[in-house]
Amino acid sequence: MKLLALLIVILITPPSFAGNDGGSGGDAYAKEFEMLARELHKTFKQDESNPALIKWRLKPSLFELVVNTTLLRSADGSEVILDAMEVDAINYKNRRLILINQDRWRQRSLLQRLELTLHEYLGILDIEKGNYIVTNELSDLIVQTYNRIKNSNSNQINLFYGNQKIGSSMNSAIICDQSSPAYADAVELAKNEAITKCSLQNKSCKILSLTAEPIISSLVMGYKYCSVTAIAK
Repeated sequence: MKLLALLIVILITPPSFAGNDGGSGGDAYAKEFEMLARELHKTFKQDESNPALIKWRLKPSLFELVVNTTLLRSADGSEVILDAMEVDAINYKNRRLILINQDRWRQRSLLQRLELTLHEYLGILDIEKGNYIVTNELSDLIVQTYNRIKNSNSNQINLFYGNQKIGSSMNSAIICDQSSPAYADAVELAKNEAITKCSLQNKSCKILSLTAEPIISSLVMGYKYCSVTAIAK
């Protein structure tokens, strides 16, 4: 009944986002999260008779629907707090929103990212809470997905991240000052980190994107910093 109720809500409620970027918007972390979910859906669709899918009534069409209608956002790890603890991600079932911990996502392997992605969507569907019992029962399908995409040339999945944070005084008007030596150093360090991680698995790597995001902490009143992220593949 819970799955049926959620399906009805999804069908009659318009998405709370706009534009052509889907639920992940222009967020690189969220975009990879979404693309991994779509790869999982491909696997589910190819193996609809899988006993675990049948047991948990996880129809590929339902999984695709929840991927299409769930908002995805990412944030610095210090902002992804549940019960006073930093966590990998938080799913807000009633808001159809998943908040991804950028710091922890960067440290996860492709297989671990797939597991987390599935776990969070199962939370939105109210199939799995807290533990990974259902996700573990679907491990064969996760591994199938992993094997198919681990060598993918897609620039949206299996990414390697480098990140540096530039502290700022509370009174500073410019958070990400691109003319400062600290910014230049952060860019180089972020690029080197991304390329180093990528080079451990791939023969040739290049920087796909570089972003500098001004962050205003919601935990420390008035504190601001610049988060510089490089992505390699």
